[in-house]
Amino acid sequence: MNTKPKNIVLITDTVFDSNGVSRFISDMAKYAPEFGGSFSVITSSPLHEYGLSNNILNIPSLLSVQMPYYKEQSISLLPPFWKILAKVKELKPDVIHISTPGSLGISAIIIAKLLGIKAVGTYHTDFPGYMYKNTGRKSVLKIATWYMQIFYHRLDRVFVRSQQNLKVLEEDINIDCKYLAEIRAGTDIEAFSPRFASEAIWESYDIDKEAVKLLFVGRLSVEKNFDLLLDLFKRYRTSSDKEVVLVVVGEGDRLKERDILKERGIFLLGRKEGEELSRIYASSDLLVFPSVTETLGQVVMEAAASGLSAIVSTIGGVTQSVEHGVNGFCIDTEDEMLWLEKIDELVCNKALRTEMGRAGRKKMEQRSIKASCEQFLQQHDF
Repeated sequence: MNTKPKNIVLITDTVFDSNGVSRFISDMAKYAPEFGGSFSVITSSPLHEYGLSNNILNIPSLLSVQMPYYKEQSISLLPPFWKILAKVKELKPDVIHISTPGSLGISAIIIAKLLGIKAVGTYHTDFPGYMYKNTGRKSVLKIATWYMQIFYHRLDRVFVRSQQNLKVLEEDINIDCKYLAEIRAGTDIEAFSPRFASEAIWESYDIDKEAVKLLFVGRLSVEKNFDLLLDLFKRYRTSSDKEVVLVVVGEGDRLKERDILKERGIFLLGRKEGEELSRIYASSDLLVFPSVTETLGQVVMEAAASGLSAIVSTIGGVTQSVEHGVNGFCIDTEDEMLWLEKIDELVCNKALRTEMGRAGRKKMEQRSIKASCEQFLQQHDF
């Protein structure tokens, strides 16, 4: 195997957004220079440039559109092909890494072929599942799966971030296992840590510091099962004599219901970044995350690193971070009564919450983002 550090250019639609993919790419850009070689990110985003660094280049798109069912995420419909081509020529990469299967990703594949450069990519998002969850149409599921097959079969290697999705790519996207590689799951255990816990943070949000705080982080959307979570919380709060609140961090149309939901103990805080987000994680009591479309579940790792127990679904990459009965519970989203029972168990049993939270932190200490970054870079040596 070639041990010379690689020159890698990663091309993506998302790097300034509030999602797990963006966080992963930003982390790679942050830590990759420590391991030698060269790592650059090229994006084409109209969003405010959160965390812009000298190895992240934003080349404005000729035309951007909102992603279907996720208007907070923009995708490049008409990428600035010639400008990106010129930049790639200037950077002279050994490998082009593609983290978007849209028009920008297609442009990146064409550029790689024109320049005779290897093209690899990461299957970050279960787009077929995402589209099916939002439309309920099997025809949409089939079309999305067909497109994923066409796109990812054009790559020299495809990375995934969980064992669960290796199976998806083999069985649904029909990629031979010899072209697949798993990226070791990791999160920033320094940025997300129990040391950020502070009851004082709740004063600014008018949240009772004595209440048990259930936390949800993510888009307030259908594919994240946010409506199911709201229903479960309302039912639990009605039947329980415990003082509980639901703290919600994320973007979505439901933010317009902020005042109404606040009266029901549901606090929509919107998008949060940096230390404020770290403090919210560490100061909460329990993560509740019923999404069934996660290829990894970055927020679940961040919560565990922050010392939180978690209740998650049994589907997708979230089960890689939550060991049932050890640092939380994995429950079928169809079994709503069991969700209510386990929420009650963790709300009422502070000692169990604390024990599971410590187990989650210990688990994440074996998954530092630096170790993940190093292995990610090594995967490009082929």
